[in-house]
Amino acid sequence: MDLTLEEVKDLTDIAKIQKIFLQLRIEEETASGDLDELLANQAHLETKMQNLNQILPEIMSVEKGCQTLQRTIFHTNELAVNVSKKVRQLDTARGHVDECLKRINDIISLRACVEGVQTAMMDKDYETAAGFIDKYLAIDKMINVSLIDDAVTGSFAVLKESQLNLINIISKNMDDAVKSDDQDAINRYVKLFPLVDRRSDGLNKFSKYMSSKVGDIGQSHLQDALKTSKSDPRWNVIFADTITKLFEDTARIIESSHVSIVEHYGTEDSKKYVVVVQDECVRQARGIINNFLQVRNILDMITTTTSLIGQSPEEILDTRKLDQTLDELVIMNARAELYINFIQRKLQDDTVEWDGNMRMLQQETMGHYIALETHFMKHSISKAVSMETKDKKSMVSSLVDDVCFVIQKIINRSLNSKNIDAICAMINNSISSLSVDVCGQLGGIVSSGYPNTSSYSWQQGPDDQVQLQKEKFFTALNNCYGLADNVNKLRKGFELKCDKLFGKGPTLEKVISCIHGFGDVHNDFKDVSYKSRVTCDTPELRLFVVYFITYVVSCAEGTHI
Repeated sequence: MDLTLEEVKDLTDIAKIQKIFLQLRIEEETASGDLDELLANQAHLETKMQNLNQILPEIMSVEKGCQTLQRTIFHTNELAVNVSKKVRQLDTARGHVDECLKRINDIISLRACVEGVQTAMMDKDYETAAGFIDKYLAIDKMINVSLIDDAVTGSFAVLKESQLNLINIISKNMDDAVKSDDQDAINRYVKLFPLVDRRSDGLNKFSKYMSSKVGDIGQSHLQDALKTSKSDPRWNVIFADTITKLFEDTARIIESSHVSIVEHYGTEDSKKYVVVVQDECVRQARGIINNFLQVRNILDMITTTTSLIGQSPEEILDTRKLDQTLDELVIMNARAELYINFIQRKLQDDTVEWDGNMRMLQQETMGHYIALETHFMKHSISKAVSMETKDKKSMVSSLVDDVCFVIQKIINRSLNSKNIDAICAMINNSISSLSVDVCGQLGGIVSSGYPNTSSYSWQQGPDDQVQLQKEKFFTALNNCYGLADNVNKLRKGFELKCDKLFGKGPTLEKVISCIHGFGDVHNDFKDVSYKSRVTCDTPELRLFVVYFITYVVSCAEGTHI
């Protein structure tokens, strides 16, 4: 406890004095205890001090050793820095020596190139001459002409002149080979253009030549198609065969030369070559398509289908001929999709714009297909409705199987086209036709009500007329159930087929989203069946229809109610 002299003098209260006295006494006892403990350990402390005194000389020796080691390390560091500096200087000098040796070798090679190219030119060994020119061009980019002598400068002049002469020879021989259609000579000279620094010239000449080959092949196939007799077994698909041959021959031309172009011109130039040849293929394909449209009267068919809407099916088009034309359109587009996939694999670059004209041609062709296919579908469904028959032993009419057969045929044919837009369009059109043309008509029959009720003025008519209306009512009702079930089966079948055809990805998702519309049509047919209960006035028939919702009713069963 710390008290100043002034504070002690100010103590007058006996209670405070006693309190401070007690605190001082406690502190005195604590100090006495600590002192006794120190005195008790005095012998131990003295022993430790003696030990420290004994090892002190050793510690002093270690300190001196550390100081010596520090001086040694510092000196070694200075030596290492000096050695490193010398090594860098040696490396720099070695680099200069290597560069000089390389320059000397280049100059020696340059003089060898002069002799070699002159000898090769005299022997008309243009491959060897082009190899020397390529070596000279590589040296020319590295040597500083201002640092070499006149002799070397003269060598450059000779090689430059030889380069120009060789370019003229190669170019002329290439043109002559193209005129004579000498494939071996063309393949020989096209490899030499990159070696004489005329890469673009060689690529342009070769691309034009291959494009001309594609053009000749396309025209030849087209003329053969136009000369084909209508009695030929392949007449109905002759234009599909023609465009298939064009795509196959174009792919064969690209495949046969692609490796060589990549080897001598590089990947980027090979893409340019593929695009040029592909453009000619598209031009020939358009020519085939135009002749197809003319020979098959496609545009007239489309004009007829749009101008005669609402007339009876027999008055519009020959359904069999239209069916064959649609098959041919689908085959043509499927072959185009295969060809496009081949070109995409060769380019291996999504940034190269090459398929604009091809896609445009596809869109035009598929536009014709969708228009004609939609007419064919509506025509077939209308015919199925107008020619509806019913077997006495069957609960449903022929409408159910005929309509589902038409829809299945339409969708399967669109899937064979491999064109996503056409597939989705025909799925949506099929769904619309089912909902409007079929379900709408059956719904009208069912919603007109069950005969022999007070809501119909014709109930007083002859019994055979009432019986006919009853049969029509139950047939329409059973047809709704049959179509609902079949549409659901079709939906599942289409989903499985699309899953195998397209695999996983956005394309499958797009098609499946359209196919889900068949579920809505399924519900539409079910709704028509459920709404039939509203048209029934007799309690007996209402109870019967409630039970009939899960049971197919025959007309004979309905007449006994």
